Amino acid sequence: MKNLSECKEYYKDLYMDCLENDSFEKSIFESTEKARYETFCETLKFIYCADFENIMSNWSNDALKEFYSRK
Repeated sequence: MKNLSECKEYYKDLYMDCLENDSFEKSIFESTEKARYETFCETLKFIYCADFENIMSNWSNDALKEFYSRK
């Protein structure tokens, strides 16, 4: 099993896919990207509990910075 820090890049990829497709404004039934993102987050919450919840906002900020620096 991977440790939490090894999951960061995949999280960022999923987050940026959602940003590119405006998936955060859609339901999981309308967007495959959001469904993948939500499923991954729920899995990490289940496995790592509070550790993931504490670091999730930092990962999201990193992904946002990278996404907007590309444009």
